Amino acid sequence: MDTYEQHLTESMTIGDVAQHVGVSVRSLQRAFQEDLGTSPSRYLESLRLARVREDLLAPNGPDTGSVTDIAYRWGFVHLSRFAAAYRRRYGETPSATRLRANHH
Repeated sequence: MDTYEQHLTESMTIGDVAQHVGVSVRSLQRAFQEDLGTSPSRYLESLRLARVREDLLAPNGPDTGSVTDIAYRWGFVHLSRFAAAYRRRYGETPSATRLRANHH
């Protein structure tokens, strides 16, 4: 799990993570399910969505970038999937979060 935290912005497969920690893919999947009640890919998505939200809620300075820039920064490459996952998790679109943050 620390491996995910350290490499959130990089493209990783579950095979990469399993190899890094020295277990089989199936063992890694089982450990995630038993310990966290989720799959490795859902866990990674959850971490990335949390980082995107932090960036969207940050003051709109020159380094924050657009919603698209932020999504790409945190490893989301399919923007429609990203937007759908974000809305499922937070109940609003990423742009609505950004807009709300900039009006406070």
